[in-house]
Amino acid sequence: MKIGTQVLYTIGALFGIFALAYFGTEVLLGLSPEVKALLLFFSFVVFLVLSFVAGELKAVTYALSAGAFLVFILFVLGSFGFSPGIVFLLLAGSSLLFVGLGYLESIDRLTLNPRMATIVIVALVIVGGGAVAVDALGEQPTQEITAVTEIPTDGLGTSGQVTLGELTLTNDHYFSRTAQLDRHTACIYDGERKYEERIDYRQDNRYFWDNQVRIGPGDSQSYTMTVDGWTFYGEGGTAQEFLDVEHIPVTVADTCPSSSDEPQIVIRPGSTGYWWG
Repeated sequence: MKIGTQVLYTIGALFGIFALAYFGTEVLLGLSPEVKALLLFFSFVVFLVLSFVAGELKAVTYALSAGAFLVFILFVLGSFGFSPGIVFLLLAGSSLLFVGLGYLESIDRLTLNPRMATIVIVALVIVGGGAVAVDALGEQPTQEITAVTEIPTDGLGTSGQVTLGELTLTNDHYFSRTAQLDRHTACIYDGERKYEERIDYRQDNRYFWDNQVRIGPGDSQSYTMTVDGWTFYGEGGTAQEFLDVEHIPVTVADTCPSSSDEPQIVIRPGSTGYWWG
């Protein structure tokens, strides 16, 4: 093979690998990690099978196959949070896989006739398309608000965060889902005025700033809904308007009243998206 031809084949293979990496991270953005990983692995098998019938382009399809597998491994390691032991097994297994393929190639046993190669590729396309359809058409996670019945007013204005309730996300689908936490609002009434405060989320006593979360298949996640305690602050501590009662009731409603004669808090569900969007 001419040197110029080798160079051009190499450049073409590199661009193909870059295209696969972009495909896995950007084009498949809306799919679950499980289906993304499946499609990337299928692309490895497809290019490997194509190498059996590629003729003089065998080196290129081998390179694309290896590149697809590399993208697959990097995606899996970055997406599923495997333990060090599992990571070692994946890397060691990958090494053995390609050593085995190299050995079979060296003894001319890595072959497949064109008819069988076509059957394998068509089968992979059908299975991959079915997985994409199930993923894309499957139900999305549900969100449920459970408000506390009431909050005590004692020390309210000096507390860091005031808990209003809990937001639970549930994924009943077969694959993982990426969901956006709804941007809920707390309408706070002191008997004279109305305040609207953004509701923050906490999980495991840590603030949760990113409103995009991933939920595993059949899993649920809960987040504590809070507002800043300074909302209730007055001179020397809790504002006097809130001290007229021992407890402030908390409810959930689609809309907030324009006013209230008594102190109360209404959680108003909002749209999905970023709080600052």
